[in-house]
This record gives sequence, C-alpha cells and structure tokens, in this order.
Amino acid sequence: MAFGARPWAGVVMRRLAKGPARRVRIHRDASSILTRGRTLYATWTREHVLLESSPYLRAMLCSMRRKRNPPEPFKPTGNSTWLVVRNAHSEVVESTKLEPHADLHSALTAARAARTSSGWQCEAIGQRCRLFFCTRNGVRHLVSIEGREPPPVGKRW
Repeated sequence: MAFGARPWAGVVMRRLAKGPARRVRIHRDASSILTRGRTLYATWTREHVLLESSPYLRAMLCSMRRKRNPPEPFKPTGNSTWLVVRNAHSEVVESTKLEPHADLHSALTAARAARTSSGWQCEAIGQRCRLFFCTRNGVRHLVSIEGREPPPVGKRW
C-alpha cells in the first residue's frame, strides 16, 4: 500500500455507488469518539458511519469545532491604542490616541453615541470585533480601535 493511501476510501465509494443508502440505528457500542455515550439519529446511514469513523475525516471534523477560548477584543492592553475613523478609500479621517489599559468597549460605545447624535446611522458593535460602520448622506465610514499608530489624516497605509 502506498504511503498516504486510504484503504477505506474504496469501500466508501463502492457503497455510495450502489444506490440509495439504507438507514440504520447505531447503538452505544458502535459509536466513535465523536458520538460516544449518545445514540445517533435514525437519519444516519452506513456511509455516514464509515466516513465519521475514519481517522482522516474525524481529524477534519475535530478541526471544525468551535474554539474553547473565543477572542476578547475589548480586553485592556498594556500598549496604547487608537480610535480611528476611515473613509471608503481607507484614508484616515480622524484618530484619537487611547491610553494603555483604557476601557476599549466604553470608548467605542461613546464614539458610536457621538456619531449617532450628530446624524450618522451607525450599525451595531459586534461582540468579537472592535469596529462599527456608520453612514450619512451616502458617505460610509469605518470606526475602529487599532493597535498601532495610524498614518496622518488623509493618508492610508
């Protein structure tokens, strides 16, 4: 057998070529690492079981799980950050330096409130990102918190 060959691939392809799959109920003793302790639904077929129980595909399924620790974009940092407003061409419209260990979420919320009160229509601030978009009279701006000093006003990276 050649290095990297998957002996189960031929079995799966032959089973898939046979036609409609028969439905089967899997019991606890036949479950794999991902399904241990649970009984699978009756919609699982024998082909599902073969694909799910192969080491290669099981590794792929494990890599698609949600991370244990989601990012914390508003966690205070020991470095200076900047509240930057950019236009559609990524040019800096305005920037404000924020001190180290500043409350980033309140700074971004205050910037959103200030824009809303001056007539901008602002989108919501996401839980996993430090930015929001705002629009007024067809002009769209990006307001974000950046970790490095932005270029001068009117310039882009």
